[in-house]
Amino acid sequence: MAKEEAVEQHDEATPGKPKKSKGRLMVGGVIGSVMLVEALVIVVLIRSFSGASPQQAQAAGPGGLDADAGQKASEKVEIEIVGLRATNEKSQRPVIYQLTIAAVVPSEHEKEFKQVLERRTETIKDRFTRIIRAADPSCFNEPDLATVRAQFKHELVEVMRIEDAVDEVLIPSIVPFSDY
Repeated sequence: MAKEEAVEQHDEATPGKPKKSKGRLMVGGVIGSVMLVEALVIVVLIRSFSGASPQQAQAAGPGGLDADAGQKASEKVEIEIVGLRATNEKSQRPVIYQLTIAAVVPSEHEKEFKQVLERRTETIKDRFTRIIRAADPSCFNEPDLATVRAQFKHELVEVMRIEDAVDEVLIPSIVPFSDY
């Protein structure tokens, strides 16, 4: 009878072993799937944060030529517009600014631009003086004077009434004088 009990215990122990191997298999599957998901996340992150993909280079035409027309691009001409003095009283102390203002104009508009400039010089001075008087003092502290240049360009185009006449406004000289 002892042998029969031993056989029964042995038979009962055998079904228990597959349960352990099924559990280990399930844990191994879960760990494997988590690792696979992590690998996919890493690949996606690397691709999204890596630099831009290489692009094909395109050959540029010879320098200075317009590809559409096959002719040289229009030359730019610098024309001095006015030299003026204007007071800005927006800060704690009034500051007088002495400026020289020029414009970069396409060569095809040069003659027309100069004619309008001769007729409307005082109007241009008046508008530029208004801009300086109304400007925030911080505009004059900008390294490139971008705000003041943009305002000058807008007024200049409005006075000139020539389409695409002004490419850029230059301020080659600006000297502030504090009133003591």
